[in-house]
Amino acid sequence: MGIFDFLFGKRTNKDIEKWEKRRSIPPMGGGPIKKVPLKEGLKDDTANEPVKKNKSSSKKSAADKWVEEGGDMTDMMREMAEELAAKGKIKVLSEKEKKEINEKVNDKLSKSQIKDRQVYASIRAYAELMKIDRNMDPNEMMLYVKFSKDEEKKLSGEYNQDSEEFKFVWAKEENVFECLKTFNKRQAKSFFHNLFAIAAVDGEIKAEELQFMRTFYCAINDTDKKDGLEQVTKMFQEWRDKNGI
Repeated sequence: MGIFDFLFGKRTNKDIEKWEKRRSIPPMGGGPIKKVPLKEGLKDDTANEPVKKNKSSSKKSAADKWVEEGGDMTDMMREMAEELAAKGKIKVLSEKEKKEINEKVNDKLSKSQIKDRQVYASIRAYAELMKIDRNMDPNEMMLYVKFSKDEEKKLSGEYNQDSEEFKFVWAKEENVFECLKTFNKRQAKSFFHNLFAIAAVDGEIKAEELQFMRTFYCAINDTDKKDGLEQVTKMFQEWRDKNGI
């Protein structure tokens, strides 16, 4: 997949639900974006908010329809991919390819395969976080490029969209979690510190960004939302102290 085409493609403020559905925990609600100034720290104040309805237009994109009508995020994501593919912007895995990838049993992965999957999953997570609030801040892009290049240095070979590891990460959202579960504590801490940096570079943590990070923590560590929020908040404070923010 062309990652920069993916980054600049249209996204909705409820994209977090895609990840929460894959994690099988109830979404925390959509609604207008709330900003959390860094000085206030993190807090969960997004539950039970109404979904904001957009005015209808004569021609709506798949993302616009999803915001207005709700439904399964999977259908919307697939349609968005098809729209971009039709424009020749991305290389999309066919349903047959996805099925083959997801049904393939990999009981014994080599260390390099595990590492490569971690890299591609991390890069996808950084990209997803950047798009979660619908705004593409230039500083976020700079950090994304830096972190992606740092990750690519860990690959066993060149960055390759045709590699089995890349395709596995993009075959379905659950695969991202599966890859990141192989992190040790040090790797997981570094990963979340990078997420914090991307989310906070504009001076505030948005509600969707907080939910995104909490969802990833819960999925990687097989824990519940309450513990996830507590641990993410703790790590965030450690990151702030470390960087003098």
